[in-house]
Order: sequence, then C-alpha cells, then structure tokens
Amino acid sequence: MPRPRNQLPSLKLRKARYDKRGRLTHRSQYYIYDGRQVVHVPEWGIDLRGLGEGDAEAAETALRAYVARQHQEALERPSKRSRGRQAAEMPLEDVISYYMTETAPRFDVDAEAEPAKARSAARQRKVFLDRMEWLLDFWTGKVVDDIDKRTCADFTAMHSESTARRCLEDLRAAVNLAEADRLMAKGGEHVFHIPPPAPPRYGFFTRSQLARLVWAAYRAKGTYTHTVKRSSGDKIGETKETGRRPRRHVARFMLMAVYTGTRTDRIEQAAFYPEPGRPWVDVDGGIFYRSWDGERVPDNKRADPVRIPVRMLCHLRRWKRNGARYVVEYQGRPVGTASAFFRHLRETLSEEERKAQRLNRHACKHTAATWLMQAGEPIGEIAGFLSTDERTIVRHYGHHHPDYQAGISDAFSSGAGRIRSRRDGSERAAKRQTAATSPAVAAEVRQAVRDLMEIAEAPVAALSVLDSTPDDGLAALREAVKRSARSGDWSAVLWNVA
Repeated sequence: MPRPRNQLPSLKLRKARYDKRGRLTHRSQYYIYDGRQVVHVPEWGIDLRGLGEGDAEAAETALRAYVARQHQEALERPSKRSRGRQAAEMPLEDVISYYMTETAPRFDVDAEAEPAKARSAARQRKVFLDRMEWLLDFWTGKVVDDIDKRTCADFTAMHSESTARRCLEDLRAAVNLAEADRLMAKGGEHVFHIPPPAPPRYGFFTRSQLARLVWAAYRAKGTYTHTVKRSSGDKIGETKETGRRPRRHVARFMLMAVYTGTRTDRIEQAAFYPEPGRPWVDVDGGIFYRSWDGERVPDNKRADPVRIPVRMLCHLRRWKRNGARYVVEYQGRPVGTASAFFRHLRETLSEEERKAQRLNRHACKHTAATWLMQAGEPIGEIAGFLSTDERTIVRHYGHHHPDYQAGISDAFSSGAGRIRSRRDGSERAAKRQTAATSPAVAAEVRQAVRDLMEIAEAPVAALSVLDSTPDDGLAALREAVKRSARSGDWSAVLWNVA
C-alpha cells in the first residue's frame, strides 16, 4: 500500500557532496519540500539560497513564512469546501492565518498624517506577529477540537503566564472570528483554559522617593572614557565628567507623569506646538490636550484634556522658553524613556524599595491618583482629572482617602458594642453634612457637576438646568449627568427645558 503523502511543507537539508579527492563539489542546501523542492519564491519573498548547515534558524523562519503565505493564498482562493467545516476537521493554521489576514490592516497607519500613531502601530504590529508566530509553531498540524486543558497547559509551559494568556486570547478571538465569518461551523468540543491574569500593581512613589529620583536625574552628568584611539598612553582608561545632562528627559517625564496622571506613551509623544498625530501642551491656556484632533480613543484608554497644575505649568513654560519643542526630548528629538528610566530607578532606589512597592513607569499614574486621594479631593474631580471611571478610583485608591470608612472609626470611638436607640442613629445622620444640609458641600457638588458637563461637552441648556436646580436635587442631577455623559443622550437632563 502506498505511503500517504505528508500534507504539510517540511524543511529538509541536502548534505554537502565531495569528489574522490575530498574536494567540495556541492555545498549543503536547505530546501522546503512541498511535493517538490522549493528554494526560491520571489513573489512571496521566500529565499533559501545560500542557507546551509549553520543557518537552521534562518531556514526555519523561511519555512514559517512559506506556510503562512500558502494558507493565506488558500483562504483568499474561492472554495466551497472550506466554508462551514466542522471544528473536528478545521486546521488551526487556517484559523490563525485568516485571523492574521483580517487583523493586520488595523496596523496600517499613514506615517505622514499621523507619525506618532504610525510608530505605535509599527511596534504593535511586531508584537502581534510575534504572537502569531508562537501560535503557528505550536498549533500547526492540530484542529480546533484539539484545544483543551492539556494542550493549553502544554502551550503555557513554553511561555510565561502573561505571554501565554495573551496568545491564547488571540487564539480564542481567531476561533470566534472563523465562526462569525462562517469559515467554520459553530459548535465543537474545544475548550479554552487560559491562565488567570496577573494581579494588578498599584505601587506608588512617596514624595521623598520622587524627589530623589527627579533631582538625581536632573543633576546627573555625562561621562567620557579615554580610549587608545583618541588619547595618549597616560590617560587611557581614565573617565571624566562632561557638561552633558543625559537624564534630564527622565526627570521631565516623571514630573509630567505625576503632575498630570497621564499615560506613558502620550507624555513621550507630547509637543509644545500642535502637530498632526501628537498630543500637545498649550502653555498659554494651561491645558494639556492628551489626544490629537480626530483621534479615536477607546473607552478604556480615555485621554481627555486636563488643566495643568500651576507648579507643573511653570516648568513647562520654562522648558518651552529655553527652546524645547517636545516635553520629553533628547538632543532635540522626542525619545522613549523605558531603558533610561529603569536604569535610573535601579541606581537611585534600593532593591528593597523597588520590590516592596513594585515600582515601574506606570507607577507615576498611580502616584498621582494616590496623592490626590490622600489630599482628600472630591473623587469626582480626581476621576475627571485622570480620565478614569469613579468606580475604578474608589475600588483601587479609595482606601487612601481621609474619609474612607470614617463612619466605622467614629462608631468605635463613640461606643461600639453598646446598644443604641433609633433616636441616636437619627441624630448622627442629622449631623452628617450633605449638599441638602450644607451650603459649602452644595457649592462643591455644583462645581463638580459643572466640570463634568464641560468635559463631556454637554449642551449649553444643561448649564441652565444646573443653575436652576436646588441644593437638595444636586445628587440626583449629578447621577443623571454621569449617565448622559456615558451615553451621549442628554434628554434625561433636559426633559424639563422649554
């Protein structure tokens, strides 16, 4: 009985050949066997010419590219056979290749119109393709119904938990897309077992730690080491300080991140002048426009305009006056801060401090939220300033607020453990100040609602509704404004406007 033909392309090595005298006549050569020998496919960008025994990694890369392109061609070719295939028969490489074809266009950004977004999209494309390569390496040759607890665990063992979780989420999205686009019939016995997410990190810098970091970065001087090529014999190996300040961009980043609570990438892209595809800082008006005109910002990454605190505004005006074009720049060009920040963090703070508080660049945003809560500012204002939902602020930072569970503390101080009458409870409730009972609290709530309306770009008529609302109705109006700001429908606020 004839041996069944292998359906998957494979990588093979043709060994080097020598004549009777031991002279090399044919060099070793890798090739792809796909029913025929494939060495060079120019239209697909596949080229194994010159790859011999020492080039196994490059040959494997070419094989993966060949398989991905082959499946892409098969998917684009009209075929009734592949429509609605059962999960037990659907190759996972087809599912992954289709997902790549449908997802890749979102990374295509016009570099001239939106340079900052194009750079970010290029980084995201590389990370996305790396994940797809890992998925193809493991799941090629398997069908959709092979996805179960055992195979997911085997895949997770090959990567870190966070990487495996992200890849398996992509695989699940690919399977869902194949079902939604009728490439595969719904149903099947596949079950995803995805590792749990890593616990969130909410470490923050203390004022003394931040001061040490900022001053150390601001004062750090560049160094120069004499080498054989440029110095005489008696100076070789000698290191001296120069007039350069190689870490001042790190100090600027930390100040901006803590004073505005803005995400890292938006600070690193921000300019002092309006540029397409960049956030910009209006030092005259004191506003930081964290998203650019026409940008579509996802709901979970809001980037609303924010008023810059006065102390930070003084720094920004001085930097711009001294010739800076970007908030975080090095030698006149906008730069990232990842490597310089972590190197500076290791050199300035002890290992115990870093591990105890789990500090990284994103900790600057947590620092802004924590300090504002510790100062006792209204939670609504903090949420608007950080472009974060109030419930998120309360859930993650509420314990830092001076009023957090204040009633519990009062209960223990005023006789917890002794039975009190209903009259005592009503007296305590009467002493508690609200917008309806305290003009000061009412003015604070009214200003918070006004700020929320301005951020959400409410209709002008909504401001007149706020002005005409009595103090005892401010709480209900505030909830209506928050719902309208999320949905964009202001009819619940304007229902009584003639």
